[in-house]
This record gives sequence, structure tokens and C-alpha cells, in this order.
Amino acid sequence: MPDYNTLQRRRNTIVGGFVIIAVVAFIAMVYKFQELPTIMGRLRSFQIMVNFPNAPGAQENTPVQYCGYQVGRVIDVSPPFLYEDQQGRIYHHIKVTIAIEKQYVDIPSNVDILLMRRGLGSSYIEFQLDPDRPLEPLDPTDPKTMYLMDGMVLAGSMGMSSEFFPKEVQNKIESLVDSIDTLAKNINDIIGNADNKANIKHTLANVNALTGQATKTLESIQGFTDTGKNAIENTADRLDATLAELQMVLAKINTGDGTAAKLLNDGRLYENLLDTTEELKITSQQLKIITTDIKEGKRELIKLF
Repeated sequence: MPDYNTLQRRRNTIVGGFVIIAVVAFIAMVYKFQELPTIMGRLRSFQIMVNFPNAPGAQENTPVQYCGYQVGRVIDVSPPFLYEDQQGRIYHHIKVTIAIEKQYVDIPSNVDILLMRRGLGSSYIEFQLDPDRPLEPLDPTDPKTMYLMDGMVLAGSMGMSSEFFPKEVQNKIESLVDSIDTLAKNINDIIGNADNKANIKHTLANVNALTGQATKTLESIQGFTDTGKNAIENTADRLDATLAELQMVLAKINTGDGTAAKLLNDGRLYENLLDTTEELKITSQQLKIITTDIKEGKRELIKLF
């Protein structure tokens, strides 16, 4: 009959075996059913495939957003394969399979699919819709392709996510860069032309010559200004002297000294001068009338001898 210690060891061995079997079974079940959530998710969603030129950070369970709201997730990322794009170019792409919940069947098929990079290397996929873009089916013969459908294959591209540079600012920056590039090309076309180079050199030479002439003209104007200034100063001095003399004459006239003062201050002499002037005027008019009559034959000269 086995003793107590032997029975105890046997019992511990059996318990240890069951623990090992349970752990192995648990690991097997975890490995077996690890895709159960994915399988259940596929039953509640439809799948589309998106080809990206490159897909950094894209992996299973990467969130997929539309209008900033999560509508699905990535369920598979395939290795690079050769793909022909819409321009006929053939190069390697990454196929990303996306599961979208069936309640979001009204997402337009002409959305821009962008793989956005966050900080610390994380990524997400964003469906962006342009409101100005008309809603048209991908297949003109199938109106249902106006919206995303199960099995649809679309093309994606890389985007840029930044809290400091929203989409509107990014578009303006891109437009500014395009404008600068166009301006640089136009400048190169203008300057690169041999005739334009010669014209520019000729224009610069003319500008240089005009600058020299302008300098000489300014010097001449300066000299003329100095001469005119001196002449004006001399004239002003002469006017001052003349005014002083005139003031002296007026003072003498006012005091009654001199012939001019007597003429101006004698009232009777002034009246006599006016009468004499009026008589001379009448006599002149009569002489004009007599001369006219003689010319017209109305009067004759009397010959004394």
C-alpha cells in the first residue's frame, strides 16, 4: 500500500498536468479565435480596396473617417504589387482593404481617399468630399456606383494632417507655390531669351546715360538758380533805393516845396489847365472836320495872293 508521500506526489503531478493542458488549450483557443472580432466585423460591413503609392503607418485596425467621424477600419494591408494607374503608368502600390459599416452606404464614390499621418508615426484614412464636385457614378452604366459598394477598387493618395495648417491653408499654400513656380518660369523665359538679354543690357546702358545727363542738368539748374538768386537780390536792392527816393519826392510835394508841389497844390492853376485842355480838344476836332470837308470838296482854300 503506497504511503502518504507517494500519494501526494501523484496528486500534484496530476494537478500540474491539468494546469499545463489548460494553458495549452487557452493558447490554442486564443490563436484560433483571435480573428473572431474581424470575422464578426466583416459580417456587419462591406469591403472596398484602395491602392496607395505608399502606405506608411497603415495596418490592421487603422481607423477610417468620413467627415471626421469613424465609419470603418483597415482589415488588411497587402505587400507591394505592380499597378497601372489612370494615367497608364505602371509602378508598385500597396492595396489596403477597408471594412465600412453597412449603415454608411451613402458615402459618395468620388471622395478623395487620403492616408493621413499623425504625430508619433500613427496614421488614419480620411474620406474627403469636395462639395463643388458633381456626384457621378464611377461606372456610367451602373447608377449604384454613385456610392461606395462592396468590392469597389479605388485609388488613394498621401495627405498631410496638421492642427496648425488646416486643409484650406494647405490649398492656399499649394496655390501660392504654383504661382511662384509659374512666375519663375516666366522670368526664366524672359531673361533666357538672347534678344531680351540684349534689350535689357541696352536699357540699363540708357538708364546709366540718362542718370549722367540728369546729374548735369541738376548742376545746371543749381547754377541758374544761384545766378537768378543774385539777380533777384540786386533788383530788390535797387527797388528799395528807388522807393526811398520816391518817398523823399512825395514828402517834398506834400510839404509844398518845388514846382511840382506848387502845381499840384494851386487849385486855380489846375482849373485853368483843364479849361485850356478842353479848348485844345475842341479846336483839334474842328480842324479835323475842316480838313475832311476840304478833301471831299465841300470847302475851298482862299488864296490871298
